[in-house]
Amino acid sequence: MRVRGNLSPNALDIEAFAPMPGYVEVRLRENVKSVTMVDEMTEAEVTMYEYDEYTFHLADKEGLREEIEANLTDWLITGRTLEINEGASIVQDMKEALEIVGVSV
Repeated sequence: MRVRGNLSPNALDIEAFAPMPGYVEVRLRENVKSVTMVDEMTEAEVTMYEYDEYTFHLADKEGLREEIEANLTDWLITGRTLEINEGASIVQDMKEALEIVGVSV
């Protein structure tokens, strides 16, 4: 999913997933780019970061971080494959392309 934040993200974050003891939330990020925006309240320019983020809930195990890092490309492909919502990067890219040619979505 395309995400925007005010900090440059790590490529991989793993945190305990509180609703399910023994599980972790894995967040993978790629295609990080800085975007300059104007804050509506202050009218000041602000640098934000836009990136693709994929989230997995997995059983925690020793060596999980190393396993993911060693196979990061495969994990990213899996994340892209499972992404099926309106905020999906591919959907946003298609909408942007349509707007460029004058099609309103």
